[in-house]
Amino acid sequence: MRLKHFIIVNATLVVGVFAVGCSKNPSKPPEFSAAFSGENTNAALGAAPPPDPVIPAGTINIIGIELSQFLPLYAEIADSQIDAGQLGKLPPVLIRFRNTNDVSRSEAVQLLDKVLYDQAGIIATHSDAKHVQFKYRSSGSKK
Repeated sequence: MRLKHFIIVNATLVVGVFAVGCSKNPSKPPEFSAAFSGENTNAALGAAPPPDPVIPAGTINIIGIELSQFLPLYAEIADSQIDAGQLGKLPPVLIRFRNTNDVSRSEAVQLLDKVLYDQAGIIATHSDAKHVQFKYRSSGSKK
């Protein structure tokens, strides 16, 4: 019971630290003054996407949580809604991961996608920036 509490607290701490880090990097680009004018202004502003928040090394430290606990954490980091309907009953897989380098949010999501594939045999498909669908890599290789 004590280990489970530690894992839940650790996962909650990771999400909290991540959320604070993201709040320092707003998703909206700064407003520009009216000094910019001309027909290429909108094209130039649209070309620069908002900065991707950086997650410091060691911030994501998953010490072996069940897949059912990992998916909500994944959704929080990816800032997406997840669809795990095709997975059915989740297998008793423990997920382990720690980011050893500073990574952007999109890099962290790519690393977590690889973790899901390698440790649980699950493919994450990003239909758009806010939706992720999970399915097993093939019907014959569920873990």
